[in-house]
Amino acid sequence: MREPSPQAMYDTTVHFVVEGVSVRVPKELGRHDLQIVAAAVRDAEARRNERRRVRAVPIYQGETSRVLAWVDIFASEGL
Repeated sequence: MREPSPQAMYDTTVHFVVEGVSVRVPKELGRHDLQIVAAAVRDAEARRNERRRVRAVPIYQGETSRVLAWVDIFASEGL
């Protein structure tokens, strides 16, 4: 769980939970950096048990619900 904001008296935010794997990056990344993250995600998923693998992994910008890219685990490269 993330730490509550220091200025918030109560942390009552409801978080959308998605079953599976997702990646959060601190800021908007360029295409080259997103491809590096995608390659790392594919490598990590290749090491998992086949029954636990996911088809696609979203890359989110920070704590927002904005998806910068979807990583297709079974693609050889790209996003």
